Amino acid sequence: MTSRPVRFPYEVRSSTLFAAIRRPIARVELYSKTFRQWIAYTMVVDTGADYCVLPASIALDLGIQLRHSRRWQASGIGGRQTVLLHPKIRMRLGPWQFVVPAGFVERENLPPLLGRYGCLDRFDVRFRNFVTTFLR
Repeated sequence: MTSRPVRFPYEVRSSTLFAAIRRPIARVELYSKTFRQWIAYTMVVDTGADYCVLPASIALDLGIQLRHSRRWQASGIGGRQTVLLHPKIRMRLGPWQFVVPAGFVERENLPPLLGRYGCLDRFDVRFRNFVTTFLR
């Protein structure tokens, strides 16, 4: 059975290079072991990201001990940095709930990113008319 599509309008941000930048975003919920409830986050839908990436401060909210996470050197547009990989984070996107691996970085200026592995590759994701649509 196919569920109804879930849609999110792009987020509009001011830019020093352009008048405004529109980013594809999704509102997701991550389960917090600390608070024993779901916490809502807005994440950038990034088809260029291999996996989901979050600022390290979010790990505290989720009750994740990063000292037990696997260290990984990653390169991207922001340069080379250490990523602390956590294998299982409970996520909800619309009516769907699943477990994803996620990397945590010590950069608070990085927006949370929804990446492909274990997350976007579960969906048919469409970008059209400044709306991101998730279908399954």
